Amino acid sequence: MVDRLNLWDFPGLRTYEGLYSAAEQGPLLFAQQPEDFSLEIGMWQGGGGGAISPDILARELQDANATGISSVSVTPVSLMNDEHWAVVKEAWNPPPE
Repeated sequence: MVDRLNLWDFPGLRTYEGLYSAAEQGPLLFAQQPEDFSLEIGMWQGGGGGAISPDILARELQDANATGISSVSVTPVSLMNDEHWAVVKEAWNPPPE
């Protein structure tokens, strides 16, 4: 039995055909059955290696929130620095209004 399908969002590797962003996956899949899917944002940067920028991570997290994606993971933690952690904290723990 499968609880959820984990869909990949690897913005640093989007030069490959067939990779979709959080903004594109939300309306396609999550809007129909959000409880059936989880989004994984990959930190890998294609080409020279390393990690995507904190700005790119912020955009993907904001797009996930805006399209109603409620189950999100970011991987691998080993590529995250303090700026990435600050972005995650802001996206997942917004200040009270």
